[in-house]
Amino acid sequence: MSMNPFESPRSTGETAGSPPARFDSVGTVNVTVKSGARGPIKGQFKCAIGPAGLSLTQGKKAPLVIPVGSSAHYLGKNKFSVRLADSLLEITVVKFGSYVHRLARDLAAFVGGSGTLPTPQNYGLPWYLYVVSALPIGIPILTMGGAIPGAIGFGLASACFGIAQKEEWPIAGRILASLALSMVAYVATFMLLAAIAGRGAVGH
Repeated sequence: MSMNPFESPRSTGETAGSPPARFDSVGTVNVTVKSGARGPIKGQFKCAIGPAGLSLTQGKKAPLVIPVGSSAHYLGKNKFSVRLADSLLEITVVKFGSYVHRLARDLAAFVGGSGTLPTPQNYGLPWYLYVVSALPIGIPILTMGGAIPGAIGFGLASACFGIAQKEEWPIAGRILASLALSMVAYVATFMLLAAIAGRGAVGH
């Protein structure tokens, strides 16, 4: 018989997927969970991290606990997978302004039993990487909105945050790469605005 991972511990016992009487946490992150087309576990969750493992909560449902010693694998970037009794979960870690790639890798190792307990507060991006990554967001502000400038600005900001995650690169290299992307975007934006202004002047 298949176990519903959201059943209370009174009916299932404190096994994988069931919440213990108390869950001590060292911090929380947001995660997105997929479990296949027919899987019962999917959507946005608040993930508490503690010595016992991970505790995922969604709305008023009972917590889903993923204990240390579960089968877990790092999938690259900010994703890892965990296999429970009858579900394979793909978990995407979301923590703005943090090294989410390293956090996902460390969470997989911790849940799998080969890593130490990760504390989310220790994964914050340095402020200077955060600032240079956010520079492209000024493009839609400069153009006073617009779908295309907004897509360019936020898309490049996402790319810059991706560069910031590359801890194998030296910090100076990450800063220069982000600044280069932002510079090209701003130059292209100024050229576009100048062309539009020039056409308007010719029209008059």
